[in-house]
Amino acid sequence: MLTSSKLRELINRLAPAIESSGLDFPHVHFDLVDTETLGAIAAYSGMPTRFAHWSFGKAFHQMKTSHDYRLTQIYELVINNRPAYAFLDRNTHPAQALLVVAHVAAHVDFFAHNRLFWTTPQEMVAKMALHKRKFEHWRQLYGVERVESLIDAAMVLMDFAGEAPRIPLMGQSSDDILGHIILHAPCLEEWEKDALGMLHAEARYFWPQQLSKIANEGYATFWHQHLLQQVDLTAEESWEISRLHAKVVETHPPQLNPYRLGAAIYKSLWQAGGWDAVWRARNEFDDVGLIRAGLTENILPQAGLALYRPAESQPEPRQAPFALIKSQLLRDLENAGIPHLTVDRARCTTELVLQHRHDGRDLDFALLPFALQMIAQRLWKGKVTVYTMRNRMGRTVSHDGDHWMDSATG
Repeated sequence: MLTSSKLRELINRLAPAIESSGLDFPHVHFDLVDTETLGAIAAYSGMPTRFAHWSFGKAFHQMKTSHDYRLTQIYELVINNRPAYAFLDRNTHPAQALLVVAHVAAHVDFFAHNRLFWTTPQEMVAKMALHKRKFEHWRQLYGVERVESLIDAAMVLMDFAGEAPRIPLMGQSSDDILGHIILHAPCLEEWEKDALGMLHAEARYFWPQQLSKIANEGYATFWHQHLLQQVDLTAEESWEISRLHAKVVETHPPQLNPYRLGAAIYKSLWQAGGWDAVWRARNEFDDVGLIRAGLTENILPQAGLALYRPAESQPEPRQAPFALIKSQLLRDLENAGIPHLTVDRARCTTELVLQHRHDGRDLDFALLPFALQMIAQRLWKGKVTVYTMRNRMGRTVSHDGDHWMDSATG
């Protein structure tokens, strides 16, 4: 079990390797917590304090069940903040904690330099604590049902708050649907606008992390390997570290392992272009950029990439050309896998009109009626229309809060 004194000893052992590596990051505050607390923080999207909502409890129980059945284990959570916060499981083996600390250092360096995070607020822990107090006050003032229904509806649009690094102002870009509703919904009360504005800020904060899962986790995995090669380890430490690293990069087809894929690409960039290539990738790339610039055919075997047929009980990899695998991966990662929806301001009068930029993948028509109903009833309080495609045919779908309509687009 880790103690504070043992953790300080591990950090001191790693310090010379980190200082000579070129990693450059602000102060990191480490906090040792038990396994269940770490899971609870993870359920709140990695934040120690956040507004209450039933979906976080659901996420916690899913994570706990997965952990209890030894399917997953969380070793650390890193928060992009000034200072940065890192929560570590105190039950981690001390030797494995060396790897975890090295992994954390690289994450914080990535947050400090990658362009996606240039405009994210650096005091989000304090802001989310304030948001929590505000939501508790509104629950007491307006009732639990009104506040919960507002959050439920807003959660539908948390992935549609615009690209923060590109457009810092709320509601100024056509893809900022939540921001458009805050500014233009005709019947929202002031407290509701304030509440939605807080959720909008949180959505903007998390969005860059959704765009850089491979780039960020791969960078941290590449660095924990590199740093630990420069530390004198006992035989037991080497064994424990190798055991944990093997878990980190293990693949479970057909799921993609971002740690394994990202680390393989950074290693290839380093071998081909030296440290300048690594720094450039760290500074500039999201997942799509990293794949486009760094994924080459010789990386495929070590990255564990292949194509799989959907809905197979025992998925088997398909033989496919490298170009097809890469193009499919890029399509899946574009916009973090979230559909491209924009506000059609020219058609927005009394109703909210959205345009779906179809990329070959249909919207989920099983969930779409319920999502539009929540937006129409609780946020826009009027008709919501989406122009999209289904089975290669144009469709116009809408909900006015009471009725769902689906028709072919002429």
